[in-house]
Amino acid sequence: MASSKGVKEIIVKGGCNKSSITATTGSATRSLIQGTRRRQSLRTSILSPTLMSSQTLDAKIGFSSRIEHRRLNMKTSICCSSTYADMEYTRQLLSSKNAFIIDCDGVLYHGDTVLPGAKEFINYLRDENKKYCFLTNSSDRCPEQLAEKFNRIGLGAKPEDFYTSAMSTATFLRKQKLGARAYVVGEDSLRKALEKEGLKVVDKAGAEMSTPDFVVFGETVSSDTFNYEEVTTAVKLVRRGSRLIGTNEDVADRHGNELIPGTGALTQPVEAASGYKCYYVGKPNPLMIQSALTRLQVSQEEACMVGDRMNTDIQAGVEASVDTVLVLSGVATYEDVLRYAFRPSTILTTVGDIPALCTGKGKPVRLPISSCD
Repeated sequence: MASSKGVKEIIVKGGCNKSSITATTGSATRSLIQGTRRRQSLRTSILSPTLMSSQTLDAKIGFSSRIEHRRLNMKTSICCSSTYADMEYTRQLLSSKNAFIIDCDGVLYHGDTVLPGAKEFINYLRDENKKYCFLTNSSDRCPEQLAEKFNRIGLGAKPEDFYTSAMSTATFLRKQKLGARAYVVGEDSLRKALEKEGLKVVDKAGAEMSTPDFVVFGETVSSDTFNYEEVTTAVKLVRRGSRLIGTNEDVADRHGNELIPGTGALTQPVEAASGYKCYYVGKPNPLMIQSALTRLQVSQEEACMVGDRMNTDIQAGVEASVDTVLVLSGVATYEDVLRYAFRPSTILTTVGDIPALCTGKGKPVRLPISSCD
């Protein structure tokens, strides 16, 4: 195998009973690892090895597959050409699901741009009478606002199709204490979600008079909502006995083309000054997935989580014991997958691959090398 200067190529071959990795740089070839274990449940439809020269290969499935890794000018691109067995397994897995829990940003759209295959996927869910829920860690918009966006960009949705981290937080706090009082640092959508579940949202004066049960943080872009005075108030309340709650632990959120501080960043000064840790309800907390299952009235075995982030969507699904689909249309790349000890059940290029596989109409998209830069 010829290799030009500056190019390294790693080819992984997986079989039912054995695997081998051969790394080639120029003319130098050395065998790295032999032997894998076959997972009886065959829950992973694409080979997901940890590609480190000093580590062992942990093949998650016995089906033959091939992943080519090309390093060109110190940038890594990965393309996958799965065998028929891989795709047939994935088709059977996804066709068996009665419900889909779906992340939004990076899966269905980027900003106001609908991603390839998103409309086909949603149409497939409706045509096949699948249950579904759009799950988002965002707590700064209510379901009505999210439905308005979906309709505006052409995806179509109703408010009841959405489940937000604000709603999950409200459900969790209701179960913790009926009729609890909460001091909120966040947007009106978070306050409304708490009030809908029977919690009493108190203002600063009310909180000063009687320490509330919870101090709840959500993301915000307003300096009127989050400022030094709010942080000081939150620290005082937590030190007096209020429990510190965050809608999600994301430290950064995308706002247009920029990243801005997320809920996980806003709670950090309160944690540092109070000495108390915040409890986060949104993904990757499996509570949010479990709440979505209850909302859809389906079991873990019937459902599938679809997302673009390993550390939130996939981790939450794995910890909630539901099958997971990682799509590469958003944040995660194949290299990101290799950094985690857990694996998604399958990896696809876009959500459009799901109807293509399950209906036999069209072909799954081959990931362009440039998409993995």
